[in-house]
Amino acid sequence: MAHMLTFATMSLHTFITDADTVPLNSRKSLFGITSSTDYLTVAVNFTENPCSCIHVDIPTSVLSSEATYGNGCAAHDLNVRRECENSASSGELDWCHDEWCWVDPLHCDQPTYKSNDFSELDIWYSYKSCDATFAGNALVGYCECIGNNNSFGSSVSHSVDYGGASTGKDSRGCGLWDLPSEDCQQMGFDACYDPSCFVDPNMCDVTSYPWENDGILWHFSYKACNASFDGNMITEMYESDMPTS
Repeated sequence: MAHMLTFATMSLHTFITDADTVPLNSRKSLFGITSSTDYLTVAVNFTENPCSCIHVDIPTSVLSSEATYGNGCAAHDLNVRRECENSASSGELDWCHDEWCWVDPLHCDQPTYKSNDFSELDIWYSYKSCDATFAGNALVGYCECIGNNNSFGSSVSHSVDYGGASTGKDSRGCGLWDLPSEDCQQMGFDACYDPSCFVDPNMCDVTSYPWENDGILWHFSYKACNASFDGNMITEMYESDMPTS
C-alpha cells in the first residue's frame, strides 16, 4: 500500500502463505523466499474461495507495531498508521477505515494490489476479498479494474489478458490492450496508446463505455487508468452516438 508504516529496523526473514493447495516452490517464489525453512503453511482452500485471505508473518523486527498486519479481514491501517489517527471514514483518508487482507494474486480474481510498504516482499492485498460491495477509496481510486473473467484468448483478435487479467501479477489492471492488434500496428490510432481496463459501471466514478464481445457486455474506461485522459478517436465515436438532452 502506498502510505508508509512505522517500521523497526528492516530484517526480513520469515514469510508465510497458504498450504499444500499451492506447491511449495510457487509459495516460496511468490514471497521471495529462498530458504526451505523460511515458511510456515497455513491451509487455504482456493477452490471454495479463490480470494481467500492468506497469512503473512511479518516479523516484529520489520513492523514493530503489529505483527498480524494484513492477516484476516480488518481495518488494519486504522490503528497502525499515524495519518489514520482521528481520520474520517470519508475523504482522502477513507481507506483507513476499509477492511482488507493479504491475498494470493495467482488465485484471487478480485481487484488486487501489490503492497509498496514491504519492498523486499512480493505481497498483494484486496479490499474486495473482505467486502463484496467495496467501491473504491482514495488510495486505490473509485473505479477498480475488475479483470476479464478469463473470457479471452480463443480468438486471434484479443489476447488472454485483454482488458486486464483476473488473476496473476503483471497482466492485471490497466494496459495498452489494443496495441498488439493489426489495426493498431498498421494505422497507429491514438487510442492504441491510451491505457484502459474493464470496469463495473455501477462501481465507477468516471466515464466508461459499453462493448459487446461474443455475447458478453463489457464496460471499459480510460479515465480509470489515467485521470488526465481527455479523449481519443474511440471515445469521440461513442460520444457522437450518444443522444443529446
